[in-house]
Amino acid sequence: MTTRIRWSGCFRAAPDDFSAALEASIELHRVLESLVATRALLEDYVVAHDGMGAIGESVGELALRARALLLIAEFDMLRQVIDDPVVHERSRSWLSGKFQSIADMIAFVRDGIAQVHAIWMPYRRDQRELPGITTAQRANVYRTMIQVAECTLRDLLREQELARFLARGAAANDLPELHLRCKRIVHVLRTEIDIDPAARLTRRPRRMLQAGGETEP
Repeated sequence: MTTRIRWSGCFRAAPDDFSAALEASIELHRVLESLVATRALLEDYVVAHDGMGAIGESVGELALRARALLLIAEFDMLRQVIDDPVVHERSRSWLSGKFQSIADMIAFVRDGIAQVHAIWMPYRRDQRELPGITTAQRANVYRTMIQVAECTLRDLLREQELARFLARGAAANDLPELHLRCKRIVHVLRTEIDIDPAARLTRRPRRMLQAGGETEP
């Protein structure tokens, strides 16, 4: 609770309380600046590597594209792990049905990710105008479709043969690299990112509080 003292007919915070509040405010802005910088780095990395151009209006798009990129990278590393003769011998019986090889599984995942992106891409601002839909309607549908795409990405684990392989790999504690890769893939697929669909992507706050309480435009 803030301590107040009577002075000149009004209430003011004690100097120690004001200093503490100022320090807390400066620290908060430092944290926010760090988060914005991290998001900017993530955005730059995603744009440079997934071949889909600049990020649109939504933070959800950045999160979705980052997850998809991470998932592809994890499966590529899983392929390298399975190239090891010991791991290959142990895991080959886990492949069945439509997945006769790890290459089949990776092709399935890549195709699934392409379908996920096809859900929301037509509604992005830089795409051609859709007949019979206003700008505001397009923006609303775009944000909704990103949420649908997130759910569809998680649904890749509904493929029983994929889920079975990953579960066996995650349980293989005696094969640490395989164990780690499969656990990470399951984590990426199961993670539900809760982002306000109306949240917009910004590179940095408009005004940052500097030491001493001054603001920077």
